[in-house]
Formats: sequence, C-alpha cells, structure tokens
Amino acid sequence: MATFVSTPAVLSVRLPAPARDRLKAAAAARGETVQGLVGALVERFLVEEGRRPPELAAVLGALRAGAPELRRRGVRDLWVVGPVARGEARPGSGVDLVAEFEAGARVSLVGLASLGAELSDLLGAPVGLIERNALRSAAARDAAERDGVRAL
Repeated sequence: MATFVSTPAVLSVRLPAPARDRLKAAAAARGETVQGLVGALVERFLVEEGRRPPELAAVLGALRAGAPELRRRGVRDLWVVGPVARGEARPGSGVDLVAEFEAGARVSLVGLASLGAELSDLLGAPVGLIERNALRSAAARDAAERDGVRAL
C-alpha cells in the first residue's frame, strides 16, 4: 500500500496594506510566521465548515440511549429546546436542554456542570443545561414550553 505525503500548496491572497500589517503583527506577537498563522486559521475554518449542525432526531436518539445513566443521575424529565428543537441549528450550534430532577434529588452546581459535560460528550456538541425550576422569567418558561421536545 502506497503512502502519500501531503505537499503544501501555495495560496496567494491580496490584502490591503493595513490588514497585511496587522496580520504580520499578530503572527509576530504569537511567535508564528504569517504562513503558519494563516494556515492554522484556514484549517480551523475548514473543520468548522465541515461540521454539521446538531439534528433533533440524532440528539433525541443519543439522549434516549443514555437514559439509564441519566435516570441514575436523578433526571426525571429532559427536553431539547432552542434552535435544535426548532430545526434552526447551525454548524457549531450547541444543544440546549431543560432537565427536571426526581423529587428529593440533590443537584449541586458542580453536579449540574458535570452532567452538562457528560451530555456534551454524549452528543458531540456543546450543551447548555438548566433545571426547569430555574427558568424564572415568564418568557423563558413560555419559550421552553412552546419549543421543547421531550427526550425523556
């Protein structure tokens, strides 16, 4: 089997002189070459460009597959809200979740943050997690109830 080595290609870009000078200064401040900095920016752009937005069906499937662990953590009900629930997610969008915990469950701020990190790993996207009873404003409650899709 042949091994291919990626040979860098040349890409030329014309910039106004002030932008070019700012780019040179930014690269120098980071201890990088302009080529290295631009190359890294292009790579990050291409990774982001290739990302797909979180899709509701996939999010619901992953959450339901993880239901036993979520139940063990005291999650009684879980809703997907926000752009993912409305079908408006874009690449890089996070998944907003509203959780209701079992009566008597003790959920600390650290526990909630830990659960949010685990959900982020499960879904492969940033997660915003809030307890249902923490939705204090009427507008937030109305939006969650209007847009929310029950996962558990």
